[in-house]
Amino acid sequence: RERDALAAAIPRSELARIRAVSARAAERALRGDGELDVVTELADPVIEATIDQVMGFPFPDAATLAGWSRAVFWEVFINPERDQDVVRRASRAADAMRVHLEARIAERRAALAGGAAAEDHMLDRLLRQREDEPDGPWQDLTRMRDSLFGLIAAWSVSVSRVAAFSLAELLRRPGDLAAAQRAARSGDDH
Repeated sequence: RERDALAAAIPRSELARIRAVSARAAERALRGDGELDVVTELADPVIEATIDQVMGFPFPDAATLAGWSRAVFWEVFINPERDQDVVRRASRAADAMRVHLEARIAERRAALAGGAAAEDHMLDRLLRQREDEPDGPWQDLTRMRDSLFGLIAAWSVSVSRVAAFSLAELLRRPGDLAAAQRAARSGDDH
């Protein structure tokens, strides 16, 4: 139920908006000249802008979002030996991220309850689902927070890793890189 509710809150019709938000953030990142760290200077700011504008969760900055998400991701997926330093970093990051998400959910709930117009992002759609479906998955706001926490943390880390690995592969394959550049210039995302 939660997965379906999350999917309904970001329908396929949002793809054009996601592309536009991503493109604007990427353009800002690419304004400099010289070397570029693909993860911290390009992927992370694009991810942060998308989570802010499309999902409705502004973070203090891309580095904060990335730091919290990576600490949690490392503990959950890459710490089979249960290194206690990794566990402690993840715990601190998870606590900070939960507080941040709870504050934003409370802020939007209060605004909507006070008569503010719904904003065009995932969070307000989820809060509307909560009102429209008394027995739906979001009656427990902790479940909403936890679902969003998992989505944001896993998605942000996965996308930045894919960006880095994809570019590394393309740089090893000049023919594929040229084809990707042609596709990008022509707007062909297939």
